[in-house]
Amino acid sequence: MNAGHQDAPGPTHPARRVQFADVDMHGNLHNARLLALAEAAIDEALLDAGIDLTYDPATAEAAFLVKRTSVEYLAPLRYRDHYACALRSVDVGAASITFTVDVHRVRPRPEPAASATVMWVRVNLTSRSPVRIPSQLAEELKDAVATPND
Repeated sequence: MNAGHQDAPGPTHPARRVQFADVDMHGNLHNARLLALAEAAIDEALLDAGIDLTYDPATAEAAFLVKRTSVEYLAPLRYRDHYACALRSVDVGAASITFTVDVHRVRPRPEPAASATVMWVRVNLTSRSPVRIPSQLAEELKDAVATPND
């Protein structure tokens, strides 16, 4: 096990297979695709927790926008490998949320493949300045990945 990375995913969307269209010229899962998978895992976990952060740009005063992303690569995912993604943590600040998603190879050899971090900032859509996350939403977000061991 790598420090800070789980050996097996927790709540996850079902294992999927790396498609040909998702690999780079070296046959590895493309880095941009990995971030898209991380965002899909975040969306699934939030929806499973009953949290829907979509908004109507014509009427909303504030929304979450991506501020920063990063990926730590641990092992390559290659064409036809099976993988699963799991939201590991949600850190809620005054105006930001930082999600960490673990990506694990399921087959042919189970192992951690990557860890992606995505930070969203809640902003006023007119001024683009940060605005505080409502306290009830902050608590719901913190509970989105709560497990019996927390």
